[in-house]
Amino acid sequence: PQPMRPIAHALLSAGFAALFLAAGAASALDIVNLQYDRAFSPNGDGSQDSTKISFEVQGDSVAVDSIHAGIYALADVPPAPEHLHIELFTLGATGDTTVVVPPVVWDGRDDEDELLTDGFYYLHIYAEAGGEELWRSPADQLEINTAGPTFHSVFVEPSPFFPPKATGADTLVHFFFNSTDFDTLTDIATATILREDPEGSGYAQVAQAVRDPAYFQLIEGVPRFRVSWSGKDDEEQILDGRYRADLRLEDYAGNPAAAAPLYFDLDALAPVIGVLRFGEGGEGQLSFHFRPESLPDSLLLSVVDRNGTDTCLADWGFASPLDSVAGILQPESTPDTSIFYFPVPTDSMAEDGSYSLAIDALDAAGNWASDLAGVTTLTINVDSEAPPVPTWTTSATVYIQAMVFLSGLCTDFSARVHIYEDGDSVTTSTVDTQNVFTAFVQLSEGTHDWTTRSEDDAGNLSALSEALSITYTPGPAIAMPGRFRGGEEESIRVNSAEDATGVTMRVYSLDGDLLCMLDAVGGPREFVIDWDLKDENGRDLLGGLYIVNLCTSLSSGERSYERKVVAIVRD
Repeated sequence: PQPMRPIAHALLSAGFAALFLAAGAASALDIVNLQYDRAFSPNGDGSQDSTKISFEVQGDSVAVDSIHAGIYALADVPPAPEHLHIELFTLGATGDTTVVVPPVVWDGRDDEDELLTDGFYYLHIYAEAGGEELWRSPADQLEINTAGPTFHSVFVEPSPFFPPKATGADTLVHFFFNSTDFDTLTDIATATILREDPEGSGYAQVAQAVRDPAYFQLIEGVPRFRVSWSGKDDEEQILDGRYRADLRLEDYAGNPAAAAPLYFDLDALAPVIGVLRFGEGGEGQLSFHFRPESLPDSLLLSVVDRNGTDTCLADWGFASPLDSVAGILQPESTPDTSIFYFPVPTDSMAEDGSYSLAIDALDAAGNWASDLAGVTTLTINVDSEAPPVPTWTTSATVYIQAMVFLSGLCTDFSARVHIYEDGDSVTTSTVDTQNVFTAFVQLSEGTHDWTTRSEDDAGNLSALSEALSITYTPGPAIAMPGRFRGGEEESIRVNSAEDATGVTMRVYSLDGDLLCMLDAVGGPREFVIDWDLKDENGRDLLGGLYIVNLCTSLSSGERSYERKVVAIVRD
């Protein structure tokens, strides 16, 4: 290219006003297809140490007479000659109507071969064709940046805890950073969000966040920026856990990136409230029954939260005043399990009835249990009325086996029935939803009186029931008459020494013909067979001798057999 600097300086000193006015008028002359790296770092590290600049001048049907490109200190168009740092490109008349300027490399030095300081500089391009002149406007900004991005300080707001589901909580966690050399136009700020593995095997990336372009503050002369995150991972889920945000500053100049980790705790779970002790027991319960005189004077609660809690409130809505009472934190509390003591206003529960207690707790992150899991409510039933007296439904009073089932009725299906033999407690049975209670008991030899009384959830006892007199006389394993006459008392009874699943009786003639087969009822140790003295076709068997075989199928899978000869006597 022909030297152009004297031409350019002559133009600049001759009269800029006329040139700029000419450039502003309608013209076919144009400077297009400009390409360059806006930011670069001439620090000799081999990464973007220079910028390549190329463009095209179009004169339409008029040949291009001259082209000038230079780096100036200011963006003013047209530029002042004294602001020129270096002339990058000059070209005289070519006779071509379109000139494609090949890439020109600028390494950040001025015309004295001195490296310019970090900052912003401006590329000005001038073209002339057929008497028309044009300065490219506005000038194009370039940045020399050899320092690279750095963090002045970083911090999390509103706190290291992030409770995105808590009432009134900010739904964004903010990662703030101060940086004196961060340029929002030419630098990039991002945050990689990683969640700690609950098993302690490190962190895994769950999301990516970018700088908030609307936020900028100047704090004591240092610019402040932020990256914000909603708490949702790439699957749009909010997962409770401990997190790390890896902040990263990158620039377009090719300098090494700056990185800084920020640790925070995303707490999306409510504290878990449980009853440790209320009266004699209560662990895990939410409903209680007491007699007025047995009401406990204290309530002990546990609040479990991995971040801990020091606030637990109880609202005794039936007491006065109605304000919530704060629990007293106990010394046996641990970092993740807080124990709270509450006094019980027993004077307010002197009358029979149902009372409710609402409990809430606040964890260190700001989550109220009521917001995320609902209010925990205890129901306290005060009851001084005795339950109904049970009645026996067992009718048999004579037994030849020691283990028998006894049964009865109690109209309070939530009650427990205590069973006594001659006044001594033997066992306790629970009444089912059909108001039935049963018990498997061992009889004592002889005749004894069996009584019951019911106890409700509050501990009230009924009066004793009427006595059931039972006589136990040890008998053989099989009890059957030697002669059958078809009477009502001729049942065959089988007593098993261990649990059995069934008993089958087969009746044979003396010639070995099978006449009938019957299955016993009952179990697991007492079975009864009622035989109507008929064969399998319903015909009456004649008087005479018959063979009876009994097979007992034990729960263990084994079988036992008995054989007897009996007589049928017909009148």
